[in-house]
Amino acid sequence: MRQALIIVNAKAGRGRALAAADLAAEHLRARGVSVECVPTDHPGHAAELARVLGQDSDLVVVVGGDGTLREAASGLAGRGSARVLGFIPIGHGNVVARELGIPLDPRAAVEVLFSGKPRAMDAGRANGHLFLAMVGVGFDALVTRRVGALRRVPLGERAYQRLGSSVYAACGFLALWRLLPRRFTLSVDGRALDRRPCSIIVANTEAYARDWAVTPGASTSDGVFDYQACWRSAAPLVAWQLLQARRRRRVAPFIAEYGRGKEFVIASSAPFSWQADGDPMGFTERLEIEVLPAHLTILAP
Repeated sequence: MRQALIIVNAKAGRGRALAAADLAAEHLRARGVSVECVPTDHPGHAAELARVLGQDSDLVVVVGGDGTLREAASGLAGRGSARVLGFIPIGHGNVVARELGIPLDPRAAVEVLFSGKPRAMDAGRANGHLFLAMVGVGFDALVTRRVGALRRVPLGERAYQRLGSSVYAACGFLALWRLLPRRFTLSVDGRALDRRPCSIIVANTEAYARDWAVTPGASTSDGVFDYQACWRSAAPLVAWQLLQARRRRRVAPFIAEYGRGKEFVIASSAPFSWQADGDPMGFTERLEIEVLPAHLTILAP
């Protein structure tokens, strides 16, 4: 390793991300590696930095949350050797880190840059957008959209930085009592489901949020995505579904269906919101999702 690029989300962790980036740079330089450390300053900036600066780097280290990692991976697409990523998780969910066993402690995560092994990881593309963990429509998209709206207000952003999990919980509680009358069509590898779900999650990872598992048994390296299609929107049944996810268990078939596939099409007669890796992605009437097997390589224990 001769040259490394560190992309850091300066807002992540209320300053902890910058400290972690400095620590990583110090350790890399101590081993004779030339390091360029660049902070992001707007949404999508990580992808721009990776695309412009990452092509000449042997290693690109991302310091931030799953969203920053996704942006950097998107910027590195098709860049050959620069697809090797290091990850120091400084986020609220840290889904990818939990899935791959990357330590959540920054010092331990820095050590993985030297002791870890390259691990191939599937990724996905949804309507042209790269994602690493999951895509969702229905209940979780509603929660994500509400959190995103709250974060656009300065006071809401400060609350999110301090109380990220609690903010999601509060928005989830409010969404829990709103019935989801919209129904979707879902096709998996060309086969249409007989019933029309009200919520759908297509996942590359078993982890969904912290220790939750909406799609138990999912793997980032099997070349397929797991899905959960939920039929019920009544608050008690959605609450039961969330409780079972916390227990890493599936719900009964009368509540949801589970399966696997490589290509998915979600559609509705009216525009619907969707989320990718916990970030709101806007509205669409048709969502096309495909697996990108072994699309990138991440250093993991």
